[in-house]
Amino acid sequence: MSGQRPVFSLFFAACLFLSLATAAQAQVRVQQQDVPTYGITPGTGGNTGTGTPTLQTPGTDVPGIQVPGTGLPPQGTVTGRKKRGGKKQANLSPPTHLGGNIDYMEQMRLFVQNVSAFAHQQNKDFMVVVQNGLELLTKNQFSNIENPQPARAYMRAIDGVLLEGLYFGATAFGKEPVRDEIKAQKELLTLAEIAKKGGLKVLVMDYAKKRSSVSKSFWRSAREGFVSFVADARGLELNHLPPYAKWPFNENSDSILSIQNVENYVVVRDSSPFGLQEQFVREIRETNFDMVVVDVFHGQTPLTKENVRALKYKKLGAKRLVLAYLDIGRAASYRHYWQDDWGVGNPPYITARYPGNPDKYFVEYWWPQWQRIISGDTNSYIYGIIDLGFDGVILDGINAYQHFIIRKGIF
Repeated sequence: MSGQRPVFSLFFAACLFLSLATAAQAQVRVQQQDVPTYGITPGTGGNTGTGTPTLQTPGTDVPGIQVPGTGLPPQGTVTGRKKRGGKKQANLSPPTHLGGNIDYMEQMRLFVQNVSAFAHQQNKDFMVVVQNGLELLTKNQFSNIENPQPARAYMRAIDGVLLEGLYFGATAFGKEPVRDEIKAQKELLTLAEIAKKGGLKVLVMDYAKKRSSVSKSFWRSAREGFVSFVADARGLELNHLPPYAKWPFNENSDSILSIQNVENYVVVRDSSPFGLQEQFVREIRETNFDMVVVDVFHGQTPLTKENVRALKYKKLGAKRLVLAYLDIGRAASYRHYWQDDWGVGNPPYITARYPGNPDKYFVEYWWPQWQRIISGDTNSYIYGIIDLGFDGVILDGINAYQHFIIRKGIF
């Protein structure tokens, strides 16, 4: 993207449209539902009834989920929000090393690569999967669409990709692609094939309720060598197991130690409706999914190490993978790191509200201050996830670069 103005394909334009349309449809009911608030005030408790103020690594001003040496709050409690008296954080200056010409796609690649490098310093077997943003897999797809070159450093940093709405639910829940969406789907399939040839696991998350649509998603994915999960809700409404949970597609009794061996998986974005953590774990333990993707937080408290460990076993007794969900391209006011006076422009890397969801915000993800919240030290989100014992992470918000490309009017 440097040196000349890129000519964008119909695929990229369609992806931008699908992303915004999906966000609006998925989050339009957020204000009407009870959205869990993960941050709690200092001195108050979550489910345990006990709590502590934020404890931070000396010399840092980045809020995290930690106590000294662990990256986590004690006894599974949440670090409290810290009031800053409504003052703007004027001491934060934009990164100067990038100049005025920011390559938004490359900056996201570098962000993911840094997250991966830090994670592997803590646990060499930790798995990193990126959700959407498949355009990042190649570096010259706009100037040389017929022969795109793989972004090899980026692909080496990740273990898999997850595509939302590949066969069902990209723009309309339960619906297959139509008209221009079909061309976008074909180009996504081309990029997914590049991922697969590069040794990456390709996961699909479709949105549908009809049994016939669920079956089609599974079989179409299997035909391409992908693994599908079909959700009957979006976003935080994905707070329950799917109707077919007792009989997962390709159910097996194998112990799963690598994402390459995963034949089915399930995603639960909000586990609080299950009841206590133990009740949630008990219900997941009654399934035989090869991989479980959950939020780090159960209501107002992080999952305990013991419960993360318990999630790693199927009903049949074999081992499975447990991955944490983490959005690195958008900030949310219900997350533990959010400060009382935060909003658009404060801190300056929070730039705009996310369409259809008043509790989410786009962030200029190349800022070091935001990246330190996510990764890089013992006070970061990734460190806490690893310390809890998760096998890996699903990084969402990867396609946030599309927002900045649109805003700058690059195409």
